[in-house]
Amino acid sequence: MSNEILFPIKKLPQFEDILNNIVDGFNYFSLSTKQLTIGISAKKGLNLADKFIYIQDHEYNYFCWVSFNFIEENLRDAEDIEYPFMGSVSTRGDTNLKFSVLILYIISSSLNSRVIYDDAYLIQDKEPYPCHELKPFVERYIQDLYSDT
Repeated sequence: MSNEILFPIKKLPQFEDILNNIVDGFNYFSLSTKQLTIGISAKKGLNLADKFIYIQDHEYNYFCWVSFNFIEENLRDAEDIEYPFMGSVSTRGDTNLKFSVLILYIISSSLNSRVIYDDAYLIQDKEPYPCHELKPFVERYIQDLYSDT
């Protein structure tokens, strides 16, 4: 079973935006991108509303996937009424969870997400919380994931 963490956003991003944000995020944390593959599910067109973005670190075999969905206004929380899209980062396993939190932080921050919805308390026993609260976890997880770099 996969683990998923959600984040509301105002505008559906383009694939190139996600790609550039991940590369910039890895550069910000002084992590190599040479071993990364970032791909999109094989459906016609580049609209991300019905696709998965798969992200894999081939050197360490970490992976996660990202998706975006439109949420009807009557299904949104009052605080999210101006955030019609919900992004999600999903993965399996503890080590991959740490990698997915790195990707979650990079993407949700770059897309100006309002909050993180971590309903299963995968990161902290608090829900919801602002994106910036992920940074100390990300910094610790980077040490766990890339301590030999």
